[in-house]
Formats: sequence, structure tokens, C-alpha cells
Amino acid sequence: MEIGVFLDRFEEDQAILYLGDDTSSMKKIILPREMIPENVSDGDHLTIKIDVDQEATMDAEDEAISILQRLKNRKRDDKS
Repeated sequence: MEIGVFLDRFEEDQAILYLGDDTSSMKKIILPREMIPENVSDGDHLTIKIDVDQEATMDAEDEAISILQRLKNRKRDDKS
């Protein structure tokens, strides 16, 4: 998914952006300036690409399952 973004301005270490293509429904977001490419200026139109990171999602799920399993095992050990 790609989202159109308008860079309104920089304020100190922040970038003020507006998401969307329709000016009547644009949503304001603020990002750290270091997340914006150096060659970008006020008034530029950008694109943000959003993808699902399947590998990171599966890794996080595996870690959560591992933590839950350790907690369950700890409870069993405490009962003995």
C-alpha cells in the first residue's frame, strides 16, 4: 500500500506532513526529521509505502509463545 504525503514544513527536529491526496480529508502527522530524506524540501510530495513484514510478525509471535511457555513452566515449578 502506498500513501501520498505532503511535506508542509520542518519545525526544529520534526517534519510536519499531511497524509492523503484529498485536501479536505488529509491527516496531519509529525515524524522525526531524521526519518525524512535529506534532499526533501517544504512543499514536496512524497510516498510512504506500508507492507506487512511477515518474518518480523512470525518472529514476534514465536517470542511471545516462548515467553508464555516459560511462564507456564515457572508456575508448575512453583507448585511443586
